[in-house]
Amino acid sequence: MYSSSGCEIFGKIQIMTENLTFTYNDQSLIYQIVGEGKPLVILHGWGSSKRVMMPVAQNLAHLRTNYVLDLPGFGDSPEPVRAWNIDDYADAVQAFIGSLDEDKVDVLVHSYGGRIILKLCAREFGKKHIDKVLITGGAGMKPKRSATFYLKKYTAKTLKAPFMILPGALRQKALGWLRSTSLWKSLGSSDYSKLSGVMRETF
Repeated sequence: MYSSSGCEIFGKIQIMTENLTFTYNDQSLIYQIVGEGKPLVILHGWGSSKRVMMPVAQNLAHLRTNYVLDLPGFGDSPEPVRAWNIDDYADAVQAFIGSLDEDKVDVLVHSYGGRIILKLCAREFGKKHIDKVLITGGAGMKPKRSATFYLKKYTAKTLKAPFMILPGALRQKALGWLRSTSLWKSLGSSDYSKLSGVMRETF
């Protein structure tokens, strides 16, 4: 399902000046359309939004119809009512691409958007409907990590372990306390520290 609030025409190039909404399983995905030509779906990275990717879309507007999305929980798209995993995001993007009524689309993705598209390209839908893929700073491709990274990672897992056996509500309260401690904050990434609520569970 879609809703929109208008667009402007500059020469022969259509640029959406307001957000459009695509609804997937009661979850709203906000996006904008820039340009005309072969369809290009653009996904941002974790903790980012379509605003960061918009300059890319504007530079490609004379070549492509760019669909620039805000993933659920980022930018103008509301948070999911529960924590999403990578498959949930892939399902939502798949539904969006399927709604475009195009045989194939190209995708340009950054960071976490790359992880979503790698998941989607492994599916029959992706093999059939996704043509070219350009990934920048892609998550899902394992970089060479430092010893400090792994020390922080396994320390965090060790700290969480005792709380994971608690029942639901008590577990969340205990984890909330743990995440408020200076020790936990010293282990966290900047992406995680910017999040709250259900998006921290998603991270």
